[in-house]
Amino acid sequence: MAMVEVGYRFNTFYFALQDKNYDLAQYQFDKIKKAIQNGIIRRPARKTNSERMFLKSPYKKMALALKSKNIQQIEKEYANTKNLCNRCHKAERVPFIKVIDPQYRWQVIK
Repeated sequence: MAMVEVGYRFNTFYFALQDKNYDLAQYQFDKIKKAIQNGIIRRPARKTNSERMFLKSPYKKMALALKSKNIQQIEKEYANTKNLCNRCHKAERVPFIKVIDPQYRWQVIK
């Protein structure tokens, strides 16, 4: 269920970025981090890739970009984060799970 939560929160994260609501984006990004940490408890074999591709440096870079509110930096780190999600899926032998930019909002918040 951890990745279901990640997907749900990623949708809100993405649209918060589109709306330039960086506080909401940071909130959702923090919740994504927590969901991945919770997922590691259930599936400890995925810890190495989760930490290397998200929880350590990549998470910090996106958080710093959000804090800066610099749109070019945010766009760069968003693209990097999405790419790393897909690389992690490949490393975990689920390459058929591809993270894309959401097309529709799942929540009615902005």
